[in-house]
Amino acid sequence: MSIHLATITRHQRNQVRALRKKKNRREQGLFIVEGFKSVQELLKSDYSIVEVIMTSSMAKKLKKTMRRVIPIAVTDKTTISSIGSLAQNEGVIAIAQCKKNVQPVITTTSRLLIADNIQNPSNLGALMRIADWYGIEAMIASSTSVDCYNSKVIQASMGSFTRVPIYYTSLGKFLKKLKMTIVGATLSGHKLHEQQLPRQGALVVGNESQGISSSIEPYLTQKVTIPRYGQAQSLNVAVAAGIICDYWLKKSAQ
Repeated sequence: MSIHLATITRHQRNQVRALRKKKNRREQGLFIVEGFKSVQELLKSDYSIVEVIMTSSMAKKLKKTMRRVIPIAVTDKTTISSIGSLAQNEGVIAIAQCKKNVQPVITTTSRLLIADNIQNPSNLGALMRIADWYGIEAMIASSTSVDCYNSKVIQASMGSFTRVPIYYTSLGKFLKKLKMTIVGATLSGHKLHEQQLPRQGALVVGNESQGISSSIEPYLTQKVTIPRYGQAQSLNVAVAAGIICDYWLKKSAQ
């Protein structure tokens, strides 16, 4: 592990600040990861890491999990808080290279989670975490969904961004060619617990306020809804996805 004890340079500070914006992340092919848990997961992953900026106490804490030589700049917590995008980043920020937007290999045994126009970063991060929990191989996202390298997405995924690949594309064209059962979570669907879901397939969840896009609905081969027993008007999209995935995987295992 390589540790630079000097104060970080103005260039380094400006680079981190610039990567808060999607435009700059795309141009530079870099993104930032903040917080101990997320950086720890990043260090264990196959992501290419450019640099880690952290406090000296955090360097000692993370040194135990270091398995490769990575440039590290040590500075004070106030400086790290001022350049990061999160209110609480625990005194550690990593700069890593974005992965190419490549369609994952899809086989007859694949399970996919498809995000249609998800705008809230925390929701997309939670969906990645759910996919990771239930062993779903990959996520597909519409080109209108929030950037997966947004810091709030990374934070909400709790490290799952390192294990669940996400591919951005035009969902209409993608679903038209997809040779598997496509289940859509809609308010007009059949009651979830009365349905037989396929062992393999794709689950589509839609926009937080508008649901699944009308242009996508024709490609759904099955529509399900979670029965409501109380007075709530709707469920958070990640909560709904978790409920459906749990039923899906449970029934598949039987």
